[in-house]
Amino acid sequence: MVGAGENPGNGLVTVDRQGATDVPGVWAAGNVVHPRAQVVAAAGAGATAGIGMAGWLIEQERSSAVPDQHRGAGGVR
Repeated sequence: MVGAGENPGNGLVTVDRQGATDVPGVWAAGNVVHPRAQVVAAAGAGATAGIGMAGWLIEQERSSAVPDQHRGAGGVR
């Protein structure tokens, strides 16, 4: 994957526990991360990445809608 960090030992995409790469807004799952992942494991990794991505997108939207100086006021965190 162009731009994403790769494991130098095997060339696979490096991701965190939720499937995020070191490129903001880019997730990876399945056989580009674990080449021996069977369908169920790859689907589970895809679901985990999707959940992580959705959370990241919500945070991006929230942070652009609520300026830093107003966070924490009125229950907004």
